[in-house]
Amino acid sequence: MKTVFTWIACGVLAVLILHYLYLALPGVRPEDGSNLRGARSQDSRDAGSPEEGLEAPPGAARVASMPGPGTDAPGTDDAAGAPDLLARLHTIAHAYAASDVSTLETNLEAVLGDPRDALRVLDFLLDGRLASDSAGSLGAVLTIAAGVNLYAQADWTGRPECREYLPRVLDALPRIPMPWLEQLVTGLVEARAGEHPVVGLACLPKILALRAQHPELAPILSLLLEHVADDLKETGGYEELYALLLGETRDPIAVGLSLSALLASQPDSFLPVAEEMHARARGDPELSSAITQAIAASAPVEAAASALVRMTDGSQFLEFQILGTRDGALESLASEYNVLVARGDDPRARAMLVTGMGTEKEEALIGIAETDPDSRVRAQAFLTGSLGRAVGPDFVRALREAHAGQGNARNGIDPDASVAIAENVLRASPGESRQAARELLLEIAGDGAIADRARWRAVAALKPWVGADALRGLVIGGRPVE
Repeated sequence: MKTVFTWIACGVLAVLILHYLYLALPGVRPEDGSNLRGARSQDSRDAGSPEEGLEAPPGAARVASMPGPGTDAPGTDDAAGAPDLLARLHTIAHAYAASDVSTLETNLEAVLGDPRDALRVLDFLLDGRLASDSAGSLGAVLTIAAGVNLYAQADWTGRPECREYLPRVLDALPRIPMPWLEQLVTGLVEARAGEHPVVGLACLPKILALRAQHPELAPILSLLLEHVADDLKETGGYEELYALLLGETRDPIAVGLSLSALLASQPDSFLPVAEEMHARARGDPELSSAITQAIAASAPVEAAASALVRMTDGSQFLEFQILGTRDGALESLASEYNVLVARGDDPRARAMLVTGMGTEKEEALIGIAETDPDSRVRAQAFLTGSLGRAVGPDFVRALREAHAGQGNARNGIDPDASVAIAENVLRASPGESRQAARELLLEIAGDGAIADRARWRAVAALKPWVGADALRGLVIGGRPVE
């Protein structure tokens, strides 16, 4: 038994909560309990803003030696036991903050050894008695997350009703105030039973029901779905997946999860289904995006590239970028592009394909920028080639030539695009390339033949990179540049 609690206590510190609550609660620092007073909870759903930090109540210091379950401790149903249980929660919070595994182990064992006390901790968080008690709330969240983890372990030999703890916690989530709801959800996502997540496929119907009943909490509750797709793939639950797909056809989260797993396992069967669903999802951008992202992430790269080309309306930048990061995708994107450009077809799709070529060689992207018959595709090639990566002088020379050809349908690009590309070069490229981009932006800013909008954008891009003298005397649209 002691080994189990030791493992859970270490998990609370090292995995479940430490990383997340440490970042989320500025006043809580494991290295120094003296900083605990700064912790504050901010409840966006009428739980108030506690004015107390992690202050232990009188008697909390003795909690580590209190009798454990099964001794003469106050009974769970005895109201007189509430102060002692609350004192334990404070001690758990302070032990967490001090990285004191031994004290955590002792107090978690005392509380979680009896599932009735574990349920009382959940009630404390729900009934408002911890609304002004940051230490108690933190201790409760730590205890609940640890309880979910502990009761799911295969070697747990406690009361049988412990197995009902997770469903009770899930049912209670909508009533838990912020920020503790978000922190508890994070702990639930990290809970493991062996190698498998505790919140997995079996919890999917409950999570979807909670999201439907409480749409205002959907962004937080959806975090619980993180491991569901992996669980589905591992268990081969394709019937469940298909049932989910049919039963939740308007829920983007459910559709994305089910399609991702189905496309990874049976693409020939379900890629046509995905395309049909996408056609029916017109007017619902969130659902449409869930479908196209599932295709980009999970369908075989060659099939995914072809499908996205057929489905794109020119706005799927993220999808093509996702696809472009997958092994073998670059060849598929280039193949699709070559087919379209040879036929002179669909410049929107060509631009999207180029969006996914972020790992392509600079020379290849310059070639597209110099030869594609559509100015938007040419601009996209420059943007893709300069976004977050250094470029050489040849790249900037090609950009300058394309900018000089503005208005020329064969080789020019729009001045607004020239500014955005040159700014990318400024940010990511050193030396000669940066200097050449700076000079191009100065020329654009001073060119009265260019629309004022592009000139002002050039000024904004330049200001972090030039001194005030470089822009002194410049007037745009009758306004002096300051």
